[in-house]
Amino acid sequence: MSFAWETTILSAEDYIALTRALAAAPGWLGFAAPDAQQIAASQIPLAAAPSAAADRAWAGLLLGSLVVYGVLPRLVLVLLCLGLGRRAICRYRLDTSRPGFARLQERLVPLAQTTGIIDADQDWPAAAAAPSSLGQVAEADTANGIPGPAQVVGDGPVAILAFESERPKGGWPLLPDGVSWLDCGSIEDRADRARVCARLGAAVRPPRLLVLACSLLTAPDRGVGAFLAEFAGEAGLPLALLLSQDHHYRARTPGDEAAKASAVGQRIADWRQIAGAAGVPAANIAAIDLDQPGAATRQRLQAWLGRSGEATR
Repeated sequence: MSFAWETTILSAEDYIALTRALAAAPGWLGFAAPDAQQIAASQIPLAAAPSAAADRAWAGLLLGSLVVYGVLPRLVLVLLCLGLGRRAICRYRLDTSRPGFARLQERLVPLAQTTGIIDADQDWPAAAAAPSSLGQVAEADTANGIPGPAQVVGDGPVAILAFESERPKGGWPLLPDGVSWLDCGSIEDRADRARVCARLGAAVRPPRLLVLACSLLTAPDRGVGAFLAEFAGEAGLPLALLLSQDHHYRARTPGDEAAKASAVGQRIADWRQIAGAAGVPAANIAAIDLDQPGAATRQRLQAWLGRSGEATR
């Protein structure tokens, strides 16, 4: 097959010059190209059949033009796009302050996520025996007296803190002469823990005892036990638990009075067990309902805390 050309726009001289210019770049890569004589001989009408050398030269020009003007530019542009895209990815930063991203932040970057249980269940020590209700505790206290909290040093005030509960409606009960409260509010999260520790450290008279007023409505689970163990070390004070809100727990417990009394006793035993496993001495745990501000309640509270104060003065 031979190559022939014809044009009605350019003269033969212009066509020959244009063909030679197009053949320059393929020639740099080693592709063959026809000379001016071979180009002129291939013009229609053909004066004679083209030679084999002219056919090879035209074939080299066509193939070289395809590579130089078709494949190489596209390859260069692909590499350039890849480089620019990689550079853009490295320099791109999301503006997470925009409203559109704010709606996705909680889903894409949650503040907290469930990681499961990270430690195995522990064999908790046996719980200290607890009466079946606060009423029976009061009777036992009247007969035998209430031992004061252990590990108490100094003669400072008693710091009291509501743990995952509210203060009693009537406020904290009055204490005997010489014993005063340091009201530290309530604690529910780590921010409260830092605030309470700062308040304890800034007290003019360092407290001698930290009393956590705990509600029986709160289930004493492993999280509570971990909190007691950690917070006792952070506060740097002997820790005592005051279990309260007996009547609220009774009201929420179904069944007759015997069932309610049994449930209250079991809840107190659970609190004693979890507190004991966290290192709180048994003498530092008392069940006194602060929401029942009667004379008996005040007398039991004064006997519990007042005796420890007398022992340290």
